[in-house]
Amino acid sequence: SDNIEVIVGGKIWSLLEGENPYQVPADLYKLNSADELALPKFRQVSGNPPCFTNTADFDCILQTLCLLAQAFSRQYQKVPKIAIAAKHGNPCGLAISWNSPKDAIEKALFGNPVAIFGGEVITNFKITEKLADQLYKSEKLKAKHGRLTWCLDLVAASDFENSAVEILKQRSNLKLFKNENLVKPFLEKSKWSYRMVR
Repeated sequence: SDNIEVIVGGKIWSLLEGENPYQVPADLYKLNSADELALPKFRQVSGNPPCFTNTADFDCILQTLCLLAQAFSRQYQKVPKIAIAAKHGNPCGLAISWNSPKDAIEKALFGNPVAIFGGEVITNFKITEKLADQLYKSEKLKAKHGRLTWCLDLVAASDFENSAVEILKQRSNLKLFKNENLVKPFLEKSKWSYRMVR
Protein backbone atom coordinates (compact mmCIF):
# COMPACT_ATOMS: atom_id res chain seq x y z
CA SER A 1 0.00 0.00 0.00
CA ASP A 2 1.12 3.58 -0.65
CA ASN A 3 0.16 4.48 2.91
CA ILE A 4 2.84 2.34 4.59
CA GLU A 5 6.26 3.64 5.57
CA VAL A 6 8.91 1.28 6.95
CA ILE A 7 11.89 2.67 8.87
CA VAL A 8 14.87 0.36 9.35
CA GLY A 9 17.81 1.36 11.50
CA GLY A 10 20.83 -0.13 13.17
CA LYS A 11 21.43 0.07 16.90
CA ILE A 12 24.22 2.54 17.68
CA TRP A 13 24.11 3.24 21.43
CA SER A 14 22.58 1.43 24.35
CA LEU A 15 21.24 4.32 26.38
CA LEU A 16 21.49 4.43 30.16
CA GLU A 17 17.71 4.69 30.46
CA GLY A 18 14.64 6.11 28.81
CA GLU A 19 13.07 9.40 29.75
CA ASN A 20 12.60 7.94 33.24
CA PRO A 21 14.96 5.58 35.11
CA TYR A 22 12.56 2.62 34.98
CA GLN A 23 12.36 2.77 31.17
CA VAL A 24 15.06 0.30 30.23
CA PRO A 25 16.27 -0.79 27.83
CA ALA A 26 16.45 2.32 25.66
CA ASP A 27 18.55 2.55 22.52
CA LEU A 28 19.56 4.99 19.77
CA TYR A 29 19.21 3.70 16.22
CA LYS A 30 20.88 5.06 13.10
CA LEU A 31 19.06 5.36 9.82
CA ASN A 32 20.93 5.16 6.53
CA SER A 33 21.99 8.82 6.56
CA ALA A 34 24.98 10.71 5.19
CA ASP A 35 24.44 13.56 7.69
CA GLU A 36 27.84 14.21 9.28
CA LEU A 37 26.21 15.93 12.27
CA ALA A 38 23.77 13.12 13.06
CA LEU A 39 24.16 12.10 16.72
CA PRO A 40 25.65 8.70 15.83
CA LYS A 41 28.50 10.56 14.07
CA PHE A 42 29.60 12.09 17.38
CA ARG A 43 32.25 10.25 19.37
CA GLN A 44 31.81 10.09 23.13
CA VAL A 45 35.17 10.82 24.76
CA SER A 46 34.19 10.67 28.43
CA GLY A 47 31.34 9.99 30.81
CA ASN A 48 28.61 7.45 31.38
CA PRO A 49 26.39 6.34 28.50
CA PRO A 50 23.82 9.02 27.65
CA CYS A 51 20.17 8.53 28.52
CA PHE A 52 17.17 9.30 26.31
CA THR A 53 16.90 12.80 27.79
CA ASN A 54 20.58 13.53 27.04
CA THR A 55 20.13 12.58 23.38
CA ALA A 56 16.88 14.55 23.01
CA ASP A 57 18.43 17.63 24.68
CA PHE A 58 21.62 17.24 22.62
CA ASP A 59 19.55 17.14 19.43
CA CYS A 60 17.75 20.37 20.40
CA ILE A 61 20.90 22.39 21.08
CA LEU A 62 22.58 20.99 17.97
CA GLN A 63 19.63 22.25 15.90
CA THR A 64 19.84 25.68 17.56
CA LEU A 65 23.59 25.88 16.87
CA CYS A 66 23.05 24.96 13.21
CA LEU A 67 20.27 27.54 12.78
CA LEU A 68 22.47 30.26 14.26
CA ALA A 69 25.44 29.31 12.12
CA GLN A 70 23.32 29.36 8.97
CA ALA A 71 21.85 32.76 9.83
CA PHE A 72 25.31 34.28 10.43
CA SER A 73 26.69 32.66 7.30
CA ARG A 74 23.90 34.12 5.16
CA GLN A 75 24.07 37.58 6.74
CA TYR A 76 27.83 37.99 7.22
CA GLN A 77 29.38 35.22 5.07
CA LYS A 78 31.17 33.97 8.18
CA VAL A 79 30.26 32.32 11.47
CA PRO A 80 31.37 33.57 14.90
CA LYS A 81 32.37 31.45 17.89
CA ILE A 82 29.04 30.21 19.31
CA ALA A 83 28.38 28.80 22.77
CA ILE A 84 24.96 27.63 23.91
CA ALA A 85 24.18 26.75 27.53
CA ALA A 86 20.87 24.92 27.85
CA LYS A 87 18.68 22.96 30.20
CA HIS A 88 16.64 20.17 28.63
CA GLY A 89 17.55 21.50 25.20
CA ASN A 90 16.20 24.99 25.88
CA PRO A 91 18.88 27.71 25.76
CA CYS A 92 19.17 29.57 29.04
CA GLY A 93 22.34 31.28 27.86
CA LEU A 94 23.59 31.82 24.34
CA ALA A 95 26.51 33.95 23.22
CA ILE A 96 28.72 34.67 20.26
CA SER A 97 32.12 36.24 19.87
CA TRP A 98 33.93 36.95 16.64
CA ASN A 99 37.31 36.45 18.34
CA SER A 100 37.10 34.90 21.78
CA PRO A 101 35.75 31.42 22.62
CA LYS A 102 36.36 32.32 26.28
CA ASP A 103 33.96 35.29 26.08
CA ALA A 104 31.31 33.21 24.30
CA ILE A 105 31.43 30.52 27.01
CA GLU A 106 31.41 33.07 29.85
CA LYS A 107 28.39 34.92 28.51
CA ALA A 108 26.49 31.72 27.69
CA LEU A 109 27.03 30.21 31.15
CA PHE A 110 26.01 33.40 32.91
CA GLY A 111 22.87 33.87 30.80
CA ASN A 112 21.08 32.07 33.63
CA PRO A 113 23.65 30.46 35.95
CA VAL A 114 20.95 28.86 38.11
CA ALA A 115 19.03 27.21 35.25
CA ILE A 116 22.18 25.70 33.70
CA PHE A 117 22.73 23.41 36.72
CA GLY A 118 22.70 19.86 35.29
CA GLY A 119 22.41 21.22 31.75
CA GLU A 120 24.19 21.03 28.42
CA VAL A 121 26.72 23.15 26.53
CA ILE A 122 27.52 23.02 22.82
CA THR A 123 30.15 25.02 20.94
CA ASN A 124 31.37 25.27 17.37
CA PHE A 125 35.00 25.35 18.51
CA LYS A 126 37.59 23.15 20.22
CA ILE A 127 37.66 22.99 24.01
CA THR A 128 41.17 23.76 25.24
CA GLU A 129 42.47 23.22 28.77
CA LYS A 130 41.67 26.84 29.71
CA LEU A 131 38.15 26.61 28.30
CA ALA A 132 37.59 23.31 30.12
CA ASP A 133 38.58 24.92 33.39
CA GLN A 134 36.06 27.67 32.66
CA LEU A 135 33.35 25.07 31.95
CA TYR A 136 34.19 23.17 35.13
CA LYS A 137 34.36 25.92 37.76
CA SER A 138 33.96 29.64 38.34
CA GLU A 139 34.92 31.88 41.25
CA LYS A 140 32.30 34.37 39.99
CA LEU A 141 29.66 31.62 40.25
CA LYS A 142 30.80 30.85 43.80
CA ALA A 143 30.67 34.51 44.82
CA LYS A 144 27.20 35.07 43.34
CA HIS A 145 25.51 31.69 43.87
CA GLY A 146 27.52 29.83 46.51
CA ARG A 147 28.81 26.95 44.38
CA LEU A 148 32.16 26.63 42.60
CA THR A 149 31.33 24.13 39.86
CA TRP A 150 28.84 24.34 37.00
CA CYS A 151 27.64 20.72 37.35
CA LEU A 152 27.03 20.28 33.62
CA ASP A 153 25.63 17.01 32.29
CA LEU A 154 26.78 17.16 28.64
CA VAL A 155 29.31 19.13 26.60
CA ALA A 156 29.59 18.83 22.81
CA ALA A 157 32.36 20.47 20.78
CA SER A 158 34.38 20.01 17.61
CA ASP A 159 37.25 18.59 19.67
CA PHE A 160 38.75 18.47 23.16
CA GLU A 161 42.39 18.74 24.16
CA ASN A 162 43.41 15.70 26.24
CA SER A 163 44.06 17.96 29.23
CA ALA A 164 40.55 19.42 28.78
CA VAL A 165 39.02 15.94 29.01
CA GLU A 166 40.95 15.32 32.25
CA ILE A 167 39.57 18.52 33.79
CA LEU A 168 35.98 17.97 32.70
CA LYS A 169 35.77 14.31 33.66
CA GLN A 170 36.26 15.32 37.29
CA ARG A 171 32.46 15.51 37.20
CA SER A 172 31.76 11.80 36.84
CA ASN A 173 28.30 12.23 35.25
CA LEU A 174 29.49 14.68 32.58
CA LYS A 175 29.30 13.26 29.06
CA LEU A 176 31.67 14.70 26.44
CA PHE A 177 30.94 14.36 22.71
CA LYS A 178 33.04 15.55 19.80
CA ASN A 179 32.51 15.91 16.08
CA GLU A 180 34.95 17.87 13.90
CA ASN A 181 32.03 19.00 11.71
CA LEU A 182 30.79 21.30 14.49
CA VAL A 183 33.40 23.81 13.29
CA LYS A 184 31.06 24.53 10.36
CA PRO A 185 27.55 23.64 11.58
CA PHE A 186 24.89 23.05 8.94
CA LEU A 187 21.21 22.19 8.88
CA GLU A 188 20.11 18.69 8.00
CA LYS A 189 19.39 18.29 4.30
CA SER A 190 17.01 15.35 4.57
CA LYS A 191 13.57 15.98 3.08
CA TRP A 192 11.96 13.93 5.87
CA SER A 193 11.93 14.49 9.61
CA TYR A 194 10.42 11.88 11.92
CA ARG A 195 9.34 12.46 15.48
CA MET A 196 7.98 9.65 17.57
CA VAL A 197 4.70 10.23 19.39
CA ARG A 198 2.46 7.86 21.24
